[in-house]
Amino acid sequence: MPLLVNVAISNLPEGVASSSDLRSAGWSLARVTRMWLLVVLVSAPAAAAGYVLLDPAAGLMGPGAQAFAAGEFLTMLTDTSSRRPSRRIAISPVRW
Repeated sequence: MPLLVNVAISNLPEGVASSSDLRSAGWSLARVTRMWLLVVLVSAPAAAAGYVLLDPAAGLMGPGAQAFAAGEFLTMLTDTSSRRPSRRIAISPVRW
């Protein structure tokens, strides 16, 4: 249970930042909410299926799944660490 709480808390800032960016891009609150609900509805069964199909204790693809997860984690960590702050540039429409 503490791991689940930790994951939820660590993902909260990313979700808030993404939602804020979508809202400032013109998405309605209802659309952002539907998008996050869809993410939850797809992610929960996918996580359960991954646990059942790739459980390391069962010996079915366990080491391969762990290697894939480790590679993904390193990619995410590198991508997050190397980001530079971007500035928003307003581009006016081209008129011919």
